[in-house]
Amino acid sequence: MEMADCVREGMEGLNIVPIIAGLGSTFLLFAVIGSMLFVFFRMKKRTRRGNSSLRTP
Repeated sequence: MEMADCVREGMEGLNIVPIIAGLGSTFLLFAVIGSMLFVFFRMKKRTRRGNSSLRTP
């Protein structure tokens, strides 16, 4: 019984706050990386578009 109680307490003791904080931080990191990539690709597209317009008569 004691072992089961300990396990149950451990499962309940799994603080959800740090897990949520970790998920939030990872999500923030992904958002920052995603926005950076988005801007980078937009800049790349802009240059490519400029080159194509220069090439085509």
